[in-house]
Amino acid sequence: MNTDKKLTVENITQDCISAVNTYLMARTLYECERVKVDKIQQAILDAHVYNYAQEWSATRRGGLSGRITSLNDTYLMSDKDHHEFLTFVRGDLERAGYKIKSTPGDPVYSFCCPALVAESMKRDAEHLIIEAFAAILGADKDFGNSLLCNGLDQYHRFIDLCIKLVVNMPGYKNPLTGQEVI
Repeated sequence: MNTDKKLTVENITQDCISAVNTYLMARTLYECERVKVDKIQQAILDAHVYNYAQEWSATRRGGLSGRITSLNDTYLMSDKDHHEFLTFVRGDLERAGYKIKSTPGDPVYSFCCPALVAESMKRDAEHLIIEAFAAILGADKDFGNSLLCNGLDQYHRFIDLCIKLVVNMPGYKNPLTGQEVI
């Protein structure tokens, strides 16, 4: 990215402010949903015994065996165990009041997880920020891809800087409360 333009409070557009507000609301939703869903999933892991699939015993990390206790490892279950786990997750989400969307005819374990839906919304809002700020920088359409090519740290750092620029503007109002941020 070669541009002579700089990001300043003076050249922030309404599109930039709207993109940041959208992101802040999507991020809030994501963080809340992630905590709720993780709590439900962890309770299921704690209550049931799911082991690492046999195929992982000799191929990864010096061999994985035994009980899965971390949500980060649930993808290492056998397909049968993972389907059962997701069926329990879906049931507990519905009991917690979630309206679960799924495609008719799909198995019960195939559904739209509320935390993953919220994460997708957050990611879409990140793209809105990049597009809005790329426009005021005069960057080309591949600006977002260029950021990603420089690594996720740079990508998230750019988004963070854009957010900080907007929320620290004089008169900026929190999109959730409508209150001016001091």
